[in-house]
Amino acid sequence: MSVRLVLALLVLAHMVFAFAYAKATPYRTGGWLEYMGRPKPENRQKDIGAPDERQHANYVQRLLDGKGIPVFNPKDPDLYETYQAHQPPLFYVLAAGWAKVAGVTNVADPETGGRVRGINALLGALTVLGLFWLGTWGFKDEWVGLFAAAIGGFMPAMLALSGALSNDPLLICLCTWTLAFCALGLRDGWCWGVTLRVTIAIALALYTKTSALALFPAVAVALYLARGKPRDGGTILPHAAACLAGPILLALPWLLRNQSLYGDPFAISAFNEAFQGSMKASTGIERLGGVFSYWRTVAETTAYSGFGVFGYMDLFMDWRIYRLLFAAVFLLSVGWLIAFRDRPVEKAAPVQWVHVTFFLVVFLLFVRFNMQYFQAQARYLYPAVGPIACGLAVGAHRFAMRRPLAGLAAVAFTLIALNLYVVSMLPGEFQRRIAPPELNEPTPTAPLEG
Repeated sequence: MSVRLVLALLVLAHMVFAFAYAKATPYRTGGWLEYMGRPKPENRQKDIGAPDERQHANYVQRLLDGKGIPVFNPKDPDLYETYQAHQPPLFYVLAAGWAKVAGVTNVADPETGGRVRGINALLGALTVLGLFWLGTWGFKDEWVGLFAAAIGGFMPAMLALSGALSNDPLLICLCTWTLAFCALGLRDGWCWGVTLRVTIAIALALYTKTSALALFPAVAVALYLARGKPRDGGTILPHAAACLAGPILLALPWLLRNQSLYGDPFAISAFNEAFQGSMKASTGIERLGGVFSYWRTVAETTAYSGFGVFGYMDLFMDWRIYRLLFAAVFLLSVGWLIAFRDRPVEKAAPVQWVHVTFFLVVFLLFVRFNMQYFQAQARYLYPAVGPIACGLAVGAHRFAMRRPLAGLAAVAFTLIALNLYVVSMLPGEFQRRIAPPELNEPTPTAPLEG
């Protein structure tokens, strides 16, 4: 079986599962969250599907209505519906265009969820392609690329994102492709073609989400590593100037708008105000009984959600599955270490430095975020899915070196089985939250007194 055919099957399967997750997850549907205890009318939430999806959809609806890009107002009496208004516009413009093509004019209609969410099924498929080329260009091995595409593209958490309406999949896609272009420059020698691709990808990422700033240190490391061999001669300095200053110049209209509206070019102050309703880290520390308990909870919840915790972080898989997944990650990590013992380190070292830099920056931003608010959700780490998937892919390829197709089939079929389990579990679990049995039980009456 050819590599291109296998890749096409992985891309197609990702899209199929993304639509399956979209169908299994309620859209703009209210209910109760189980971690809040026994359902009470006053605890009913307006939305229990994908986190923040309702607010992302409201942004899209504003564009569909021709009202233009919103301005975030922290004093908005309807802040629950508008707290994503500070976000850059690229994803929402794409989503609005997609909605028009799909014949959707009212995103508030729960029946439109499957069609509106379809944009991210496509973006998720592009990420799978990016993972393949990141592994192939970075490690000079198409099988590493295929393993990376399978591992990164079929993690349930990744597919759940591809089956929801959010700007995260576009950011993940652009980050993955930026790193892939850097890997291409390191493999073949840096040139203006690579510079142009990297510059445009970062600029688009800045128009998607402010956290795209994490790309700059990784790209700077890639340029440093490529300094001795620009393909078209000369020095790396002009390329560095274009890659690091070019995206800022391209994003300048948006940055100047933010400066005018919010007092800083990246709207960080608006972002912080949008999160005022979230649990603060200090509150979490107090509730959990100390700093150590707080960070242990952050670490555990983040680890679980890296594989998949659904809804508003209250719908878990069977705990035995998480244990098996942790064991698999440990095993593949050991394989990654063995690969560096058995194969020339210099063959993969350049892109590894880029990967480590990007992951560390994303991770430190995540830690900084959780020092302010309790947000133990691995989706904030998923922009670095490329480095994570490639590391695990190297380990998987090392164990399956003599029979890579069989090894890839084992990985792919295991993850497919896992996702079949999840999409079959989700409807019933969400239904229990939409219409809890406790609310349908008759209210006990006091016995009559004689």
